[in-house]
Amino acid sequence: MILDASYTLLFACLALLIGMIVVKISPFLQKNHIPDAVVGGFIVAIVLLIVDKAAGYTFSFDT
Repeated sequence: MILDASYTLLFACLALLIGMIVVKISPFLQKNHIPDAVVGGFIVAIVLLIVDKAAGYTFSFDT
């Protein structure tokens, strides 16, 4: 599935929001100053990997 620029921006915003929430509730991430974007991007990458391996869907983001 190829995602255009608007969907790419939407996924980036969701990744950042997820990262902000996770960092806010995790003392370990706060103490070590791990950026929200890194945490959110890592979570989204793992979810997309699971979707790819389990269901066979591949995603291609417009850059």
